[in-house]
Amino acid sequence: MKLSIVALLLSATALPAFGQSGINVIVMDEGVDFTHPRISPYMNKNIGEDAEPNRLDDDRNGFVDDILGWNLVSNDGEQMPAWLMKAFTENLARVRQLFAMNDLAEQGDMRTILQLRANRQVRELMYAYLTKSHGTHVAGIVAAASRGSARISNLNIFTESRLPLGMSPRSAVPALEANNNEPDANFIDFLSRRSLIDRELANARREEADFERVTRQYLSAHGQGVVNMSFGTMLFTMKAGLDDAWKAALQERRMDPNTPRTAEQEANLNYFAETLYEIREQSLANVMRASPNVLFVVAAGNDTVDNDVNGVAPANLSAKLKNVITVAAVDKKGALTDFSDYGAKTVNVGALGHAVKSAAPAGLEVLMSGTSMAAPYVAGVAARLRAANPLLPASEIRSILERTGRRSPTLVGKTTTGMVIDATQALLAAQRRPGGRTVPPARTALPNGRGIQIEGSSPEFTIMLDTFARPGTTAETNEIVREGAQRRGRRSIR
Repeated sequence: MKLSIVALLLSATALPAFGQSGINVIVMDEGVDFTHPRISPYMNKNIGEDAEPNRLDDDRNGFVDDILGWNLVSNDGEQMPAWLMKAFTENLARVRQLFAMNDLAEQGDMRTILQLRANRQVRELMYAYLTKSHGTHVAGIVAAASRGSARISNLNIFTESRLPLGMSPRSAVPALEANNNEPDANFIDFLSRRSLIDRELANARREEADFERVTRQYLSAHGQGVVNMSFGTMLFTMKAGLDDAWKAALQERRMDPNTPRTAEQEANLNYFAETLYEIREQSLANVMRASPNVLFVVAAGNDTVDNDVNGVAPANLSAKLKNVITVAAVDKKGALTDFSDYGAKTVNVGALGHAVKSAAPAGLEVLMSGTSMAAPYVAGVAARLRAANPLLPASEIRSILERTGRRSPTLVGKTTTGMVIDATQALLAAQRRPGGRTVPPARTALPNGRGIQIEGSSPEFTIMLDTFARPGTTAETNEIVREGAQRRGRRSIR
């Protein structure tokens, strides 16, 4: 289905909601557990569909049972696969232990960090469950930061709704992660034959065309106001992953692991990585251009690199498109974290992304650090601005967020603005624009009865949710938690 002219011309005064009042925010990520008490009050149910899945396209929008979003992997309406929820619930006690260890590591407990470093099996299991908690964690941050303004739906771009063949729910999560790292035994042959590479790139073009078509169709059908993208494709990590595949293929054939690639093989590796990156970047750019009044909030990345000189998509698209804002991670003092990517031309603002506690599947909560956590904070604030002033176009919301922040010396020269998001000042600026209205800042009640501190009430950078300062550097812990995060040749979470 082609994107309608009406959708392309959609103005800020006509942002349709699913059913509830509020601003629609799509979490484009792993699946989201909408039963979590931090998220369920803010879920965006499609009232055009039957309340329970019935395998019918009740609202005739091209999506069957898109009650809370869509799964782009399996092409159905199941965002949080039942098999995955079962994996969490059947291993709940173990997952609690893993998350408790993770929280200690996030807070800088060196004994726990050393334990994780010494035990690869526990480390990989922890990573598997943290990965599958990513979308839920992000959604919880959006809900909290929006102060009730957001109505959340989910585009799952990572997890198949059907249980992997031969897997039980008890073992599916770690096994699935392990399968992502299997080496390609024929990779030497692959790099030696341009015809094989071109065939793979043709498959990639078809897959990305499908991704673009369905995403544009979904945005057209639901007219979302904000999209959070805490994921990315990095050219340099793609090349590193291909180099790892080369070494694995050498080992598979019992060849010297230091065997160099021929000039032809090296050229083919670069050609494959660079072309694949361009295909994916263009697909994402097309989606964004087709929805000019949607604000896309993107995580900068967690590799401590300068995005200005590295290909990072969709993060770098903020330099080309005014409806995209890219977010670096800062700590509670407003200082750039030691893991966050940056870029004087490609990264726009900073937001809290260090040791943020938010939702995890099966009613759990967990600390996570990353630009993945910083971006949904900005997405939630953007929802507040849209609620305060429905006349604001996406480009103006981005401009307000950039202009009203608090200056951070560590972001000067590292971002386009040198600013950390200030939600209070941004909200006031939105209200002063034509069409603005007063939306009193409200404390969001949490399940345990604690409120969330309102931004701007202290000159020190405000802590969102339950966050913890961690002494020392974060690099070692981040390396442990994110080990294996880069899926060879695929988008990765941030």
